[in-house]
Amino acid sequence: MPAMQPQQNRIDPKQIDALQRALLAGKKFLYSPQTSQYALKELKAPGAPAHVNAGKTAARIMALIMTKSNGALTPEIMFSAGYLLLADILKFMAETGAKISEEQKREAGLAYTQELTTMFSDNQQPQGV
Repeated sequence: MPAMQPQQNRIDPKQIDALQRALLAGKKFLYSPQTSQYALKELKAPGAPAHVNAGKTAARIMALIMTKSNGALTPEIMFSAGYLLLADILKFMAETGAKISEEQKREAGLAYTQELTTMFSDNQQPQGV
């Protein structure tokens, strides 16, 4: 049986800086006194558990940042940075007392992916933000 090969980095090393900038922009939006109320409102929205809302919120924040970037942020970078932002949101929730299971983390990731899928049209522009 062949040895398992390490997974290759899917982001071009030249795009790491863009990924870091996109993640920082997401965190600024999430934690800034001017915009954090939006994120809190989204996390507490009725109709879905908080971990699912976390996935949707991460997607909406990253789509907004992509729109504001005027094409500087590619969908690939936005998608990856959003997953990192989602991980940060889930970590924050756990640190503040929420019990987040591995299954709930997967559900949050699925909610993130589904939210982005519904926001994007064929021309790769976020819709509904």
